[in-house]
Amino acid sequence: MSYTKIESSLLLALDYPKLDESDFILLLTKFLEKKLGNNDNYPTFSKQIQKYYLEQEYKKAIENILRLCQENETLLGTNLVQRLITKSSQVTSNPKDNESRRFYEVLYAEHLESILRKDFDCSIFDELNEAYNEVRPEYTVNDLTKINTFEEARKLILAFVMLNDNVELGLKAQSAIYQKKDRSREELGQVLTANPGIMKPNSPNFADNTVPIKKIDKIAIDEKKAGGYSKTNPQVPFVASLSGTTYSLVVVLQKYMDKHKTDPNLEKKINNIVMLWTSAYIKDGYHSYKEVIDIFKDAHIQSIFARANIKLDYAIIDDTDHEFHRAQEYTQGIATKAMMHQELVQKVQEKSMREEKQKQMLLFCGVLVNQLNQDPKSKEKYPEQLESLNALYKNWNAGTIKNQEFKKECTQVCTEIQIKEQNTPLSFTNFLVKIKHFFSRLFTSGFSKEVFEEPLSTAMDITTKLKDALAQMPDTPSPKKVAPLMKKSDAQLIHSEVKHFSSPIKEIQKQANDLTSALTQDSILKIEKSNDKPYMN
Repeated sequence: MSYTKIESSLLLALDYPKLDESDFILLLTKFLEKKLGNNDNYPTFSKQIQKYYLEQEYKKAIENILRLCQENETLLGTNLVQRLITKSSQVTSNPKDNESRRFYEVLYAEHLESILRKDFDCSIFDELNEAYNEVRPEYTVNDLTKINTFEEARKLILAFVMLNDNVELGLKAQSAIYQKKDRSREELGQVLTANPGIMKPNSPNFADNTVPIKKIDKIAIDEKKAGGYSKTNPQVPFVASLSGTTYSLVVVLQKYMDKHKTDPNLEKKINNIVMLWTSAYIKDGYHSYKEVIDIFKDAHIQSIFARANIKLDYAIIDDTDHEFHRAQEYTQGIATKAMMHQELVQKVQEKSMREEKQKQMLLFCGVLVNQLNQDPKSKEKYPEQLESLNALYKNWNAGTIKNQEFKKECTQVCTEIQIKEQNTPLSFTNFLVKIKHFFSRLFTSGFSKEVFEEPLSTAMDITTKLKDALAQMPDTPSPKKVAPLMKKSDAQLIHSEVKHFSSPIKEIQKQANDLTSALTQDSILKIEKSNDKPYMN
């Protein structure tokens, strides 16, 4: 795809009405890469934004992005920069959605796992297993005696959920943040999904990023929880709210740190455990990144690791460019396709409105032509012109001539009638009729201005209205043909001709066909019936 097309696609995606903070950051950074990526300081800027994004400091990320845009306003254009500033104030997040963020976190979890696999030390998790079995063993369900492989290490991590709740109760009681957990306990059943990790079952996904179909639990936010974590942190994808099991991990890590406090690599080992913990929980769909990490950031939990001189490093950002760029592509794809769909829907609606207006115009013109046919004087004075009008209307209704041709020829016929009407000599009889009508108006309305205005003749009035209607008619489209492909009974014909229209349009189409039929049957006009148009019979 050319640079221009990429830029246009990104700008189109930025107009997506459902854009959230994650989407905005991903799209805007990709756009800036195209515009400013060759600047010497851009790689440093990009890495900082990626770190803000990972830690979900979205406000800081957006502020820095907009500052860079303003610094390069000459290159980007004042209108675009103002548009981005305005858009930034409009984007919000919803914990139930956050689709681009969910996609990114699944990739990030894979990245963490790949780091651990490269230099996997099974002894770390063998030691963790020992500490695990020392914590309230009467509540522990664990059939692992020794950790020999990476898969067994993952199995151990996921086994922590089987520890009795009593293990973590003490830490939970001292944790301020855990009181905000707002996962509903309502049983909602299960759903099928082919999406990995914490991605929603109905979220779009790349074909190479799916997994074998599996069942997952449906979990909801407890909307009644005042100041709940998920409701007050809408940028965090809701999976199951704050991770209570992470407190069990901390309890076990306390045992681990006490037993290995002289180990010079203790901090690295603890961080490897936390890394696998975070990766496994995201990858297996138990919790999102912040639902886990915010437990480790809790002041009381931080103090436990500080006493052991352990600094947790849970924001691994090195070599994550690929994951960030994939998330950018994902977001652009979703937003661009959504905008294209929106445009298509709008075009279909506009087309439908044009067709409806066309059918209403069809009916109105038919009514006027029919009125002209019903006027005795017009039938007597303008038989040829009426025959031409009827033929034009018949062909236009059948779709054999277009709007432009109908407008032009119909206007010409109307003008011809009007000229003849104006040039018709006034007979003595008509003179007497006019005098009679004048005194009638005078008696009714008195000496008002309208009394002295001669009313238009029926022919003049109808042709004027018809010309006004034609002037408002667009040159396109032409009416759709409504003739059936085969002969049917009259009742069947009406049904088949209009069944694809909504109710008001059905009625208009039926009336238009009835008018055409009435015009055709007028014996005075002697219009020949068409054998290949059975609806005219």
